[in-house]
Amino acid sequence: MKKTPHASPERALPGTRGSDIATATFRSDTPTSNSGRHYAILAASRRESDVSARRKIAAQLTLLYILLAGAWIAFTDQALWHFASDPEHFAEAQTFKGLIFVACTAGLLYHLALRQGHAVHLWQGAAQAKDIQLNQLVETIANGIAMIDAGGRINYVNPAFCRMLGYQADDITGQSLSVLAVPNQDNELQPGSILAIARTSGMWAGEVMRRAADGKIVPIHLTLAAVFDGSGKVTGYVGDYLDLRRIKQTQRYLDGLGAIIADLSAQMDIDILGKKAVEAIVTLTGADIGGAVLLDHRGELRHLWATGFDSPFSESHGLDPRSGVAGVVLQTGRPVIIDDYREFDDAIQAYVELGLQSVAAVPVLVAGHALGALVVGTTGRSQVFTEEQIPLLEAIARQVGVALHRQQLLDDARTSEARFRNVVDTVPDILYSASLPGFQTEFVSPSVEPMLGFPPEAFSRDPLLWRTRIHPDDLERIAQQIDGQLSGANSYVVQYRSFHSDDETICWFEDRGIIERDANADPISVTGVVSNISARKVAEDRLAYLAFNDSLTGLPNRLKFIEDLDEIFKKALHTGTGCGAILYVDLDRFHLVNDILGHDAGDELLLLVTDRLKAALPADAMIARTGADEFLAYLGSAQDVENAGIDVEAQSYALELLNVIKAPYTTKDQEFFLSASIGISLFPNDATDAEALLKHAHRAVSRSKEIGRGGHQFYAGELAHRQQRLLSLHARLHRALERKEFVLHYQPIVDLTDGRFVGVEALIRWKPADGEMISPADFIPVAEETGLIVPIGDWVFAEVCRQLRDWHDMGFNLRAACNLSARQFFRHDVVAKMMQSLALTGVSANMLEIEITESATMYDPEHALSVLDDMRSHGLNIAIDDFGTGYSSLDRLKRMPVHTLKIDRSFVRDLPDNKKDASIVTSIIQLSRNFEMRSLAEGIETAEQWRYLRDLGCPLGQGFYFSRPVPAAEITRLCLDHKQWHLAPIATPALIED
Repeated sequence: MKKTPHASPERALPGTRGSDIATATFRSDTPTSNSGRHYAILAASRRESDVSARRKIAAQLTLLYILLAGAWIAFTDQALWHFASDPEHFAEAQTFKGLIFVACTAGLLYHLALRQGHAVHLWQGAAQAKDIQLNQLVETIANGIAMIDAGGRINYVNPAFCRMLGYQADDITGQSLSVLAVPNQDNELQPGSILAIARTSGMWAGEVMRRAADGKIVPIHLTLAAVFDGSGKVTGYVGDYLDLRRIKQTQRYLDGLGAIIADLSAQMDIDILGKKAVEAIVTLTGADIGGAVLLDHRGELRHLWATGFDSPFSESHGLDPRSGVAGVVLQTGRPVIIDDYREFDDAIQAYVELGLQSVAAVPVLVAGHALGALVVGTTGRSQVFTEEQIPLLEAIARQVGVALHRQQLLDDARTSEARFRNVVDTVPDILYSASLPGFQTEFVSPSVEPMLGFPPEAFSRDPLLWRTRIHPDDLERIAQQIDGQLSGANSYVVQYRSFHSDDETICWFEDRGIIERDANADPISVTGVVSNISARKVAEDRLAYLAFNDSLTGLPNRLKFIEDLDEIFKKALHTGTGCGAILYVDLDRFHLVNDILGHDAGDELLLLVTDRLKAALPADAMIARTGADEFLAYLGSAQDVENAGIDVEAQSYALELLNVIKAPYTTKDQEFFLSASIGISLFPNDATDAEALLKHAHRAVSRSKEIGRGGHQFYAGELAHRQQRLLSLHARLHRALERKEFVLHYQPIVDLTDGRFVGVEALIRWKPADGEMISPADFIPVAEETGLIVPIGDWVFAEVCRQLRDWHDMGFNLRAACNLSARQFFRHDVVAKMMQSLALTGVSANMLEIEITESATMYDPEHALSVLDDMRSHGLNIAIDDFGTGYSSLDRLKRMPVHTLKIDRSFVRDLPDNKKDASIVTSIIQLSRNFEMRSLAEGIETAEQWRYLRDLGCPLGQGFYFSRPVPAAEITRLCLDHKQWHLAPIATPALIED
């Protein structure tokens, strides 16, 4: 098979393979030029020019000879008369002169004759070469050439003339030109008339009909030129014959192709179009059979739309796309022509049996990709497909490709439409489109019916139905909102209410619209989604209510209480009149009710308390619930502070509230008694804003609880003094480190199995140089708040390391526990600081145990785990302090590298009598044992607690029963005395020496 240049078909030759492809040279029978049309006239003109030039040269030479001869005679005669005076000598000289003249003339004539002969020889050779060239041109020219004499007889015809009209050169030569005449043709187009016109005008050109040798009529474009001699006499004619049959056939093809393409372009059914396309290519190419071969979804070739034969393949039978004619087309993406299908490599036997001879195929392109081929074939040798037919096939194939692409797009569109319809039909929201500016409904999805009770058709019948269902109170608002968006934005979101078709049910809708604009940016339509937000609105209203009200009692919450108070205070400050008092009511030990009876009973008691508060306070009093067991009340007065006596009134109501709350309650068939503590702050004496006044009232109730539950306390006097003391403490704490006012006390840690002294816990104390010892409970919170806890903690760790070094040098193998604050724990260089202190003192890291509160590890569990792993990798022991008071998960605990769990003193205090505490402690001890940790009980104060914990399997303990925190010197004395505690039946410990 031969491969042609780009955009040309491939021609497959017998016995060749698709890989043996070489460039082919095409023959062409199409006329290419009229360059030899007037060669006879040009030749005659050249001959006339040569004759004229020779005559001119001959005349010039003759004249030159006459002049030279005359000059010779005249000169020699004068010379003879001068030198030969006597007649005898003159005659002899005259004879001698004549002989010389004859000899010179003869030599000249001989030379001229030689040159003339040579020139004639050269001229004859050139003329012969030109004649040969002209003859070759005439012989090979595509157009027919005829040379006609002056009488109208044909002297010569070239081979193209013979092929065109079917004559033999010998048969047509000598015949009259009239032998080509067509009888029924117009007289002016007959040969004689055309010769007459060419004789007078020199040339004739036009379209004529001429008779071929077999009698067929051939359309010819004839150009007839007269040949003139030098005198202007016509000596003959040269005729140029152009065959118009191929051109007219091509024109018919093009006309037919245009009609076919127009028909195919209008055809939407792909099967009908395919059949028409195959029939068209069979008709236009003169083929016997034709068909299409297309790739299916599985990548196999399928035969479709066969004409002229029954396809030997069913549509269920696929072909390998790499074989056969279609396979070659698919692989190369170019046309192919096979001259002998039987010899074609990989030929399909079923087609060979049909007698298929010549085959032509072109690719069918869909979106630029070859997805098949149009194939035509002949069953005889009389016709072989040529390259000129390929454009016709390609034109039809393009229409098939366009139709297939269109079909793909239509299928995709139908699929997308079906999917969209499924979405529209199943989506719970309402989809709609409406025209602007009137908002006339054009489309509504089916989900409108379950929401509003109207079918979609109702909105088509009445485009303004949607507007009529909107709640009248919302129409103006949403119109303003949408109009504001239409002016510049491309979307809007509005919320409104609509009536159901029953005219009673009201639904809340959220309408989200996308605006479409024209070229002038004017809104012309809107497409939107309407969601039913009725449930959300109920939830929002509920959340809004809960944001400002207590869900149980319905009373305002803290936020609402503060907002309302600020409004009252703002007006009072503006007018300069008015005062009031906040009563902060805190129920004492209310958690016991929930613990004993459950939360349902607790809620019932809270409702009863609310009713008593409302009954005891004036009607204009503001009451709120701000916590599980906390209530607020505000008593206001329009009088000035000096004249109102608001403090007396507040105290009176406080006493009243304490009395009504103490009255017995009955719930769950049980009688209960409650008490309350009340804190009071005054406006504007204590503060002028609600937040500050509320804080003062809270501090007052805290002070009331400290003094004794069941009473009331004003924010004044000692409370203010204590706050001032805290401010002073804050300032003094900054200088405590540099003044070295901190000291460490150590509490012994005891092995509960035998009472041995095994370690200590370091506890910080502050002894200012000019004052009394300050409790850690007072200054530690201040240090945490100001950040001073970090340098204080660093000092504590360094001091513990130094003290351990001293004890170890004395021979005491003590371990020390050191508390680490949350601020220190989350500092990036906490481990590096510890390692630095250990390096300076030379203390081994495993002699130290770092205590971290359970709540600290919960702040950022992943970071906490990373820090703990870092500590453990450096050899430090880790203890979880106050375990059981936080809410850490067991999953995190099992991943932590913890050595000791310290049981908080709150669970030890009531042992062994409190069953709940006993269960908690038992669980912690068992948990630590399961996790391969040690448990340590804090706050042991009785022998019974020691014995109980020991029996539960708790290995370590500390508390006042063994020793209070003492200075380092006292620990040294205990070590020197080898002290050991023994469990005794008495309430105080027995300290004995070994």
